[in-house]
Amino acid sequence: MTLDSMRDLLVRELRDLYSAGTMVPKALPALASAVTTRPLRHLLVEYSHEAEAQLDRLEFIFAELGSDPWGLRSRGMEGLVDESVVLLTEHADQAVREAAITAQALRIGHFLMAGYQTACRHARTQWVDTLVEPLTVSLAEIQATAAQLTTMVEHMTPSPPLEAASPA
Repeated sequence: MTLDSMRDLLVRELRDLYSAGTMVPKALPALASAVTTRPLRHLLVEYSHEAEAQLDRLEFIFAELGSDPWGLRSRGMEGLVDESVVLLTEHADQAVREAAITAQALRIGHFLMAGYQTACRHARTQWVDTLVEPLTVSLAEIQATAAQLTTMVEHMTPSPPLEAASPA
């Protein structure tokens, strides 16, 4: 795809979001199944369902643009999903695992936030107001989930502090 216009850039951003969005509902249930804390598990499952609704909104947006959502693979999200798989294979204390999973879910959310913020901005500059609302709804969902994940991280049982290394 060539980027000859801001519209081309908007479509590229939307395709990256769509590709990323197709990966999220596959990654989050795996993360959710590895946690024992019910509120965290529930939030990750809910996050996965929201991602599916966000894909529906993106499909609506592509229809409005007269374009298709395919043609770009989100390498950024692919990396985050790969990191999630590796995380699940590592041996860890359950509390540490859940803190790591929460952090990984936040990384996924922040990646999506950046994409939706950028797409909203491009839609506004292109005067495509019909696209701004569904993008803003998805962005607000992701921000709310990120805020809940952040709160959970702040309330997780801290590990004992690391001992200071003695000078050699």
